Amino acid sequence: MDTQKPDAINAVINGFDFSPFDTGMVYIKPIDAGLVPGLSEIPAGTTVYAVHAADGRPLAVVNNRDAAFIAARQYNMEPVSVH
Repeated sequence: MDTQKPDAINAVINGFDFSPFDTGMVYIKPIDAGLVPGLSEIPAGTTVYAVHAADGRPLAVVNNRDAAFIAARQYNMEPVSVH
């Protein structure tokens, strides 16, 4: 396999099983409240923070970054920022 070609690299990454490395890591990402179903009471354009599991599942939405990190740590998860 030619690992210098992007398609070959993507095939290797996509075929890799990351489950043994799931250590409770969650990702904190700022998003527009208008993009979150069920948050109609918060005006579009307001930044909220989404907490996602390592596999991409959304877990929570909170009103600020600090609260997202605190909540993750309270549940023994390791939060990291996504930009």
